Amino acid sequence: MKDPVLGGIFSFAIAQIFFISAIRQLITWEELYSSTRPFIISLLFIILPALIFFFRVYNPNRSKWVMASAFIYGIILCFFVSLCINAYLLYGGVWIYLGIGAGFFLLSDAVMGETTINGTRHPKWEFQVPWITYLIAQCFLLVGFFLVSHTRLLAH
Repeated sequence: MKDPVLGGIFSFAIAQIFFISAIRQLITWEELYSSTRPFIISLLFIILPALIFFFRVYNPNRSKWVMASAFIYGIILCFFVSLCINAYLLYGGVWIYLGIGAGFFLLSDAVMGETTINGTRHPKWEFQVPWITYLIAQCFLLVGFFLVSHTRLLAH
């Protein structure tokens, strides 16, 4: 690839689609979007990061493919985060682990977008902070998916 960051963006986008599918196995759209609040939360989680993208990540000097891919990935990620937050607000309990994990994932990728994807800001912690927060995110998501699925199985 001319720009190797594209491979990372595509890989992480696929991972987010799998996360969304996993959430979908645990809760139906009808359950999750049974009132207005979840729609508003999902909309906010998509619009606000899109605005932040244009002001903090977008760099017209970078490849259009990188910028477009990062933007689309951000929308997919933020939709996943909104699902986790909405599920927690609906059911509480162990769903908090998924909400925290998704939040750390968003933090990780926000830092990566601000630095590596933008390409003009390179603080000393450019790679350490995203990877540490990513690992924290994965731990919470793993525990969360286990606990939520285990709790759901026991309820049936």
